[in-house]
Amino acid sequence: MLLDHYTASYYQARDKLKSLITVKNFEFRRDIGVLFSKDRKNLADCLTFFRSDIVKIVQTITSTYKVSFI
Repeated sequence: MLLDHYTASYYQARDKLKSLITVKNFEFRRDIGVLFSKDRKNLADCLTFFRSDIVKIVQTITSTYKVSFI
């Protein structure tokens, strides 16, 4: 079974993956998008305006993360 990190974290925090073991973690580079309903256009516009700042902050925070291979 393959799970993305966020899904695995969600279920692991709720003790739903206790019977599984990790064989190998893979680091894949991929784009992630966010969808908003049309009534949230102002929020979408705000995030678009600050997009480059958000990307820099995320890169700074995640640059210290390490992938573990088992």
